[in-house]
Amino acid sequence: ALQPPSFDRLPSTADLPLRLFSDSRAFILTNGGWLEVAANTYGGTTFFTTLPNGAWRGIPVLRTQPAPHFIRESSSTQVYLISGGMKQAVANQTEINNISATYGVENKTWIAADGALTGIAG
Repeated sequence: ALQPPSFDRLPSTADLPLRLFSDSRAFILTNGGWLEVAANTYGGTTFFTTLPNGAWRGIPVLRTQPAPHFIRESSSTQVYLISGGMKQAVANQTEINNISATYGVENKTWIAADGALTGIAG
């Protein structure tokens, strides 16, 4: 089994993408691992870095979130609703609660790596 010091010995040719598409699955990097999402929720596969099959393995998959959801970047307090290929700023927890009650969006905010939401239409 590889241990953290083993990874230090491996050369890096590029940074790990914050959004990737592999094995016909889309993932966004969160503070706890990969969140598997529906690519069309984020605007299609063009917003994901396509990597070879199995590239997402080795980092835990937290959960599959195929429906619209709330997310923010790690160093930001701005929460967005990701739905229909767009990110929509949400004003506060009251608005999150109202959207959840009205549209059935899970009342959970995922925390993504900084930069993971860059380029998604607002």
